[in-house]
Amino acid sequence: MKRSLWLLMLFLLAGHVPAASADSACEGRFVNPITDICWSCIFPLSLGSIKVSQGKVPDTANPS
Repeated sequence: MKRSLWLLMLFLLAGHVPAASADSACEGRFVNPITDICWSCIFPLSLGSIKVSQGKVPDTANPS
């Protein structure tokens, strides 16, 4: 009985913990896929041993 009461009080108190608020001074921004990504650096693209697309630079060896 004591244990049940203890657990009940623990769950009730845990529900009243204030949520953390985000800092208003955050200076993040959303990534612009047209200007912020170097697309020539991403390609060539391969999944395992399957080449998905080619690029100007050589692809690294994939462990297969």
